Amino acid sequence: MLKLATLFHLNLMYSAIPAARRAEVIARCYHRVLDLAEGGVPVAVEASGLTLQMIAALDPRWVERLRGLLRSGHAEYVACGYSQIIGPLAPAGVNARNLDLGRRAARDLLGVEPELWLVNEMAWSGGLAALYRDAGARAVIMEWNNAWHAHPEWDGRWRWHWQRAQGPNHPDGAEVPVIWVDTFDFQKMQRLCSGDITRARELSAAGEASDESWRDLLFLWSSDLRTRLTGDRWADVAPRASLPRLAPLDDDGAPSQPSPATDGDLVLRGKQAELRLKPRRGLAGRAITFKPWGGGQAAGAELVDGDLRVRKEWLVDACAPMVTLRGVMDLPARRAAEIHPVHLTVVPGVFDAGSLGFAVRNGGRAREVFRFRDGPVHHGEAYSTLITAKGGLGATDGELLIGDDRHRLVLRHDPAVSALVPTVRFVPGRDGRYFLRVRWSAQEIDETFVAGQAPWHVAWVLSVTAENRGLADE
Repeated sequence: MLKLATLFHLNLMYSAIPAARRAEVIARCYHRVLDLAEGGVPVAVEASGLTLQMIAALDPRWVERLRGLLRSGHAEYVACGYSQIIGPLAPAGVNARNLDLGRRAARDLLGVEPELWLVNEMAWSGGLAALYRDAGARAVIMEWNNAWHAHPEWDGRWRWHWQRAQGPNHPDGAEVPVIWVDTFDFQKMQRLCSGDITRARELSAAGEASDESWRDLLFLWSSDLRTRLTGDRWADVAPRASLPRLAPLDDDGAPSQPSPATDGDLVLRGKQAELRLKPRRGLAGRAITFKPWGGGQAAGAELVDGDLRVRKEWLVDACAPMVTLRGVMDLPARRAAEIHPVHLTVVPGVFDAGSLGFAVRNGGRAREVFRFRDGPVHHGEAYSTLITAKGGLGATDGELLIGDDRHRLVLRHDPAVSALVPTVRFVPGRDGRYFLRVRWSAQEIDETFVAGQAPWHVAWVLSVTAENRGLADE
């Protein structure tokens, strides 16, 4: 027999709620949820630890009501962490601490140890399974619709049955049971509550730092701070955030001076790496060659300046097979535009097409390995004229690996300088050939984008290192 449940998502950090109206939200909405539970309706209440703390400070009676309902079994608490963080975009250490502090907030304020967890923003990666397991999760709640869209081979009837989400094929991996929610159903419920549709129509369609320091950091990681924040909320948050700026580039700091080549390129050489630059294209990289791989060209890194004010610095390590690019771009204002400061194209033939793929950490401790044998990949494909990219990679430790079973390129960006989002484009060809490019994005556009007139600063530090190790090796 099919069993349905009612889950209410409580979020006082929601960007459109002014801080001055939070008490009103508790009185007019959150108490009404508990009224349902006291009236005999089975209710599950989900809230972050941060929202629970805000409610406790503004309306302690609500917390006491919920504690009583939990003790009597008339309600169930569903956790999500201390802050609503997009897990695949945050480092594993941040995610682990977020889950732990959320668990402790529920224990201290509600007297429960949460076993059921809602996946924040419905954003999942395999590396999160072990973190939820370590937090004591008996199951997680995840959206069905987008997962099914990404896997058309799935049987649609699976939505009515719990499944298991697997972690990476790694000793650190894990499995965690998944309970599905339906996006269309809760969107219809929202439209019903706002009067957009009638009830009849709806029914017919049916660490080392202190805990306080970590709480401050997790507050700033909150996904609700990222879009259309009210002016008073931004005025409160801005002084708490410190945006890093790359130190001025040193014109005299290069370890070696470029030498001209016969074809007009400039060449930087180390013992194990060589970089060819195109003077007529603003010193864009033409080719990177690594000697441990037999001296064949491995990749081309391109930076197209256009009319923008860009400064960059190329470094070739004197001993190691590593090339580093540091760049700064100062724009007169934040405007609606895509900003892709670096593209790196892998030369066909460098890797074995049969085992070629990429590996990345998306919020978990272990790398997730993806092979290209299943067909094309296009993370940065535009979704519409308003949304410039369908997705990207978290690369939450700043690393993306490209390679096969014998060797690999380690592509590192420094998230402390700029939280770039790498995207992979792979198109298979004939006779083992392929097109493979990695692009780093510093800005995309969607319907929530807000332009600004203040000067806009973009910086990046990116390195490419050759390793004689397989893609899946640690």
